Amino acid sequence: MTVDAVLDRAIAGHELTVEEGEKLFGAEGESLDRLLGAADDLRRRRVGDRVTYVVNRNINFTNVCVKRCGFCAFSRGHRAEQGYFLPLEEVLRRVREALWSQ
Repeated sequence: MTVDAVLDRAIAGHELTVEEGEKLFGAEGESLDRLLGAADDLRRRRVGDRVTYVVNRNINFTNVCVKRCGFCAFSRGHRAEQGYFLPLEEVLRRVREALWSQ
């Protein structure tokens, strides 16, 4: 299936398969231009030109991590001196702060 065929299905309102989504990830050149145009058209049809955003609140109650994936620059091992667990009162304070700032 070509990128154009996948886009035709998406524009017609069909749900795409994983394989079709993978095909779109590989779009280049004119196919990429068409993909970008189709995405903009679908967005415009769905929500118009209104711009919105989502505010995410992340409350890290600890910097202790055992995964060592490297995602967080601040993480420490469970035996590190810099490791911490926030007291429940501080977690609740941050929850209230997040609720009030919405």
